[in-house]
Amino acid sequence: MDEERIVKLIGEETARLEHRIEHVEQRLDAVETRLEAVEKRLETVEKRIEESEQRLTRRITESSASLAKLITDISDSLQKEIRDLHQHRSRMDARLNRHGGELISGARWIARLTEWTQATDDNMMHRDERLADLESRIKKLESDRSAA
Repeated sequence: MDEERIVKLIGEETARLEHRIEHVEQRLDAVETRLEAVEKRLETVEKRIEESEQRLTRRITESSASLAKLITDISDSLQKEIRDLHQHRSRMDARLNRHGGELISGARWIARLTEWTQATDDNMMHRDERLADLESRIKKLESDRSAA
């Protein structure tokens, strides 16, 4: 009966871990989707930079004052977008680290559960051996009584 419970518990724990792994994989897929969106945004930023360079070339000849203002505006915009991207990436890194820790923790718990199960199996085997020995001793004593 205990072995069935242990097997059931191991099965439930395994199912729970598989569900968590599936959940982590789904979240990783979501992160990949977000990274693709970030890459698209970076492409947009690169295009904007190229367009800005072309405008700068024209405006340099027109006015140095407006050029200085345009450079300042573009710099601020790029710095903000890059800062936002760095913050977003930092949050994703932290989230991925947390998921990795959860996976490692789950593996440790499975290992502990396996060790516990093995120790329980050994204890039950020793108990069964002692019971068998006691039964044979009782049978021997009873047969000695009936013979006497």
